[in-house]
Amino acid sequence: DAELAELAQLRPEDRQVQTALRRSAVHHLHELIVNGEAGNSSQSINSSRDRRWETRLYSQPISDVWRLYARSLHTRDTLADDSHVSRHRAGVGAEFKARDWLISADVTRLTKSPGDDKNRAGISLNLFNEINDLLSIRANGESADEALPPRASAAGIRARRAGFGITVRDNEVHRANLDVQRHNFSDGNRRNEWSANYTNRFESEYQNRFSIGVGLSGMRNSLQGTPYFNPSKALATDFTLAGEWLHWREQQKSLWHRVTLSAGTYDQEGYDNLPTARINYEIDWTASDLTEIRFALGRSMHPYDGVQDFRNYANVSFNRRF
Repeated sequence: DAELAELAQLRPEDRQVQTALRRSAVHHLHELIVNGEAGNSSQSINSSRDRRWETRLYSQPISDVWRLYARSLHTRDTLADDSHVSRHRAGVGAEFKARDWLISADVTRLTKSPGDDKNRAGISLNLFNEINDLLSIRANGESADEALPPRASAAGIRARRAGFGITVRDNEVHRANLDVQRHNFSDGNRRNEWSANYTNRFESEYQNRFSIGVGLSGMRNSLQGTPYFNPSKALATDFTLAGEWLHWREQQKSLWHRVTLSAGTYDQEGYDNLPTARINYEIDWTASDLTEIRFALGRSMHPYDGVQDFRNYANVSFNRRF
């Protein structure tokens, strides 16, 4: 910051210096991030209606590398018998960001949950390291799995989660990801999940971007007869075509459209290999260098225990610095 202030005194009219000053000013602001999603499903093996809202409020940077934050997560799911599973988690955390490292950790408490989980504390940790221009790694863990199936929560079942991932990329044209996760449920179930995908951006211009992707993922569970969806073994394939185009741009303001189409298969042990599909339309509006809003609508098809489920969903993301 001292060097930047000195440059501003020496070259106050320089466009690059002015841009750097503005970015530094934005960097030292508070930040509010709100994400929400709502969906309706034709089957209720998970939930027929689901709602999720998460809010994060970050402090101004401390010593340029630390930020404190408060977060809140609320979910509400409607089950087959029209009963509701509502969970609310709130807490505080800290984020460290320097050079190629991004580390965050928080402590939260369930203030609303079925069964005896109320007031149960949870700890989460996330690490990301960009080793070089080609390779990056990530790791995460939660003592209270926030992706716990609503039927499991309704039955008083809890879970812990740990994951690790690696990304290999080449000039943002070629990108490959590999992720593994382990879930330990309190009913004794041990779930192992993995996913691998490759994306190739075959057209990239100022106003248009197109890419194709292929993916493979799998799941294995150690326990059967659980109240939540829990296949003994499953394998999924996926092919994705995505396109985005710039509607307009004016200095820091812009409006992008994105369309994603995907199709694949889901092979669950004990059932037929059935097709999957998804269509997603997204608008990304950057109102200024302080405000960004994203809105998406989509429809997906996925089988559960041999029965196709059709889900319509909408999600919104709001990011504001102040």
